[in-house]
Amino acid sequence: MRPSIARTTRVGRWFRPGVALVIAAVAGSLATAAGASDHRREALPTRMPGTLTVAVDIGTVGLAEGTIENGKVEGANGFEIDLARALAQKLGARLRIVDVPFAQVDTPGSKPFDVSIAHVTITAKRAKSVDFSAPYFVVNKGVLVAPGVARPAVDSPSDSAVT
Repeated sequence: MRPSIARTTRVGRWFRPGVALVIAAVAGSLATAAGASDHRREALPTRMPGTLTVAVDIGTVGLAEGTIENGKVEGANGFEIDLARALAQKLGARLRIVDVPFAQVDTPGSKPFDVSIAHVTITAKRAKSVDFSAPYFVVNKGVLVAPGVARPAVDSPSDSAVT
């Protein structure tokens, strides 16, 4: 699994935000030491001026946890939430977290967010509708079987229906 950050424009077209170094360079150029000025914050090309709207899949234990109250994410915490906070802080923007189910993140069309931070396997099929940043977390997948059970014939993720 190679989680990544994907980004949309206002009209919902996906574009490549570049590798992590490019993201860091842009973030560094837009932020000031104690946070961006109102002018710089408002100049960010986000859906809501001065606010970075980040999509996560709330309910993902350890990565994106919280509750949904009246359509708003409350008590958000986890690795992906911390990453979103750090990115917004680096950009000097306010952070708005929105819950977007995993299955809707990489589908074509307009999106209600600027950036999605999601633990997703980068595949050629997904790359047709989403541009990925460099992975921020790399997981080596494995298959566990009970003693005495024959090893499944899976040599790569493409050999399995589960990706």
